[in-house]
Amino acid sequence: MTSPDFREYIDLTVNDLQPIEVYNLARDYALVALPEFDPRVGTVEDAMLEAMSYVAGLVTGSVNRLPDGLMEGILRLMGFYRSEATFASGSVIFTSIDESGLFIPAGTQVSFSETTADGVVTHIYATTSSVSIAEGDSESDPVQVAAIEAGEKPVVSDGTSMTILTPINRLFSATFDGAFVQGSDSETDESFFSRAVTYLGSLSRSLANADQVANFILSTYENAYRVKAYDLTRLQQFLVTTTVFDGGTSLVNASCAPENIGASTYYRTFTSTGGSAVIENVLESSTPFGDTETIFRTVRIKDTSKSDYDGIWEISGIEDQFTSGPYVAFDYGSGTETAEVSYPDVEAKLEFLEQIDFDADEVVASVTVFVSTLTGASLTADERAEIEQSLRTRCVAGLSFYLTDVILAPITVNVSIKVSDGFSILDVRTEVDDYLTAYLSPSQYPFTTLIRKNALISLVSQIDGVEYVEDLTMATENALIATEEPNGDISFVFKGTLPTSSVVVASV
Repeated sequence: MTSPDFREYIDLTVNDLQPIEVYNLARDYALVALPEFDPRVGTVEDAMLEAMSYVAGLVTGSVNRLPDGLMEGILRLMGFYRSEATFASGSVIFTSIDESGLFIPAGTQVSFSETTADGVVTHIYATTSSVSIAEGDSESDPVQVAAIEAGEKPVVSDGTSMTILTPINRLFSATFDGAFVQGSDSETDESFFSRAVTYLGSLSRSLANADQVANFILSTYENAYRVKAYDLTRLQQFLVTTTVFDGGTSLVNASCAPENIGASTYYRTFTSTGGSAVIENVLESSTPFGDTETIFRTVRIKDTSKSDYDGIWEISGIEDQFTSGPYVAFDYGSGTETAEVSYPDVEAKLEFLEQIDFDADEVVASVTVFVSTLTGASLTADERAEIEQSLRTRCVAGLSFYLTDVILAPITVNVSIKVSDGFSILDVRTEVDDYLTAYLSPSQYPFTTLIRKNALISLVSQIDGVEYVEDLTMATENALIATEEPNGDISFVFKGTLPTSSVVVASV
C-alpha cells in the first residue's frame, strides 16, 4: 500500500512533474540558451535529454513522496499503525462423485455470484489448506477459504452452493459451511490521520483528564467508535444478584455489590402485576453516596440475564420499611404468576442517572466515560473489561473512572418542505429523510446538551431542491431522557446522550 497523503497538513511537494514535462522544459531552455540547437528525434542530443528527463522525473517523484513515508514511519515507531484491508473468510465442504477418496490441494478456488443492478459479480475464494476425502466417504471436513481480494464481500449463508473453479477430477460440488467472517476495506487517508491526531493527543504514561481518556480509547479500540468522557462526573454502577422471584408481594433479600466503592447491602422485591416492568421504589441513604441523604428518581437497568428488564425507568415513590438499610424495589411484571418462581442467577447492573445530570454536583477526581459502537450499540462485556483494565493501569493515582454505555434518546422529527421547481418531489423528500436520519444518529450527532430546531431548519434548507422549510417539529419518545422545550428544541437530561431518529417528510 502506498503511503498516506500528508499534504493536507504540510504540503512539501517540490514540483511534481512527469518526465515528458521535464523534457519539454529542458528542450525549451536549451533553445533559448542555444538558438541553433536542433534536438531531432534519434540524435544523441535528444537521447541525452530524454534520459536526463527520465531520471529527473523519478527523483522528483521520490522526493515528493518522502514526507508521506516518513510521517507513516514515525507513527509506526510510536506504535500507531494503519488499518490494512482484510480478507473475507469462511469454510466449505467438498463432495466427490464417488467414495474412492480424493485429495484437494490448498489454493483450490470456488466462487460465489452476486446479482447487482450492474450485472453479476463473481467473488472468488481459495482454500487456505489442503483437505482429503477419506476412502468410503464422499464429503470432506470443513476447510477454511479466504477471498483472493481484500475488502467487504456479500455475506454467504451456510449451505450456499459454491461454484468450483479449479478443475479437479471427481470433485462434484462445494457447499459453504461455517460462520462467514466479513473482510474490510483499507483505511482512508482521512481516517488514518484523524486517528493519528487522536492517538498523539492521548500519548502519556498516565491519563489525567477526560480528553486524554477519550483519545486513548478512540485510538486503541476499533469498536469504540463513539466515546465521550466528562471530568468531575461520577456514575457508579451497582451489581445486583438474586436467585428467587416472589410472585406475590414479599421482599427477597439480594446481594448488591457497588463497584468502585466499599461493600454495602441492598434489598429488592419483585411483585407481580401482570404488566410491564416498572420500578416502584428506591431509597438511598447516606451510605455509600456521602454524608447527606440522596434520593434518586431515575435508574438504568442493564446487563440483566433477562433482557426484558433492561432500560431506563422512573422511580415512582420512596419507602423505608427496613431499619437494616436502604432497599430497591422493582415491579418486573410476570403475567398471572402468583406462586414463587426460581430464576437462577438473575443479575442486573444499576445506574442511578441523577449522578450524570447536566446540573449534578461536580465530584473531584472522577471521570465518567460513555462508549458505543458505530450504531450506538453497547460494546461486548469482554471489550468493556479490556478497556477498564487498560484505564486502571494508565489513570493517575487518585483518579476514579466510570465506564458506561451511551444513552440513546429516541426522537421523532416531522418536517414539511417546499420543493423547488424542476426537482422530483419524491427524490427531494427522500434526500431530506436520509440526511436527517443520518445526522440525528449515534454515528454522526455530536455530544451536546440539546438539538436545536433552527439548526435543523438551516441544514435542510441547504439541500438541493428544497426551496424553503414550511415547518419542523420534534418530539421525544422518552421524557426521562430528553425534554421538549417551548421553542421547539430537544434538551437532553443526562450527559453522554445521543439521538436516534424517526423522520417523516411532507411537502407543500
